[in-house]
Amino acid sequence: RRLCERYAPRAAYRRVPAYLYPATPDDADRVAREADAAEEAGVHVQRGAAVPVPYPVDGAICVPDQADFDPLAYVHGLARGLADEGLTIFEHTRL
Repeated sequence: RRLCERYAPRAAYRRVPAYLYPATPDDADRVAREADAAEEAGVHVQRGAAVPVPYPVDGAICVPDQADFDPLAYVHGLARGLADEGLTIFEHTRL
């Protein structure tokens, strides 16, 4: 968040909920396994979440407070800002 604010305000950083739901009834187990894995990793997951789509959805999960931003605007802003601070960026360079 701080890097977006400092170097790339055009990246439009914001916090939003992320939703995952089964596209078909066969996907319900996959979504449940994703929720289990996220919880094991310490991520807060809301099971049975209401999804903002115009059709019924069963078995959805929501992970609140996820970062959303324009990655291209972020990278351009970061590169420009760091170059202004004296960082040299090398492209097409073998290591």
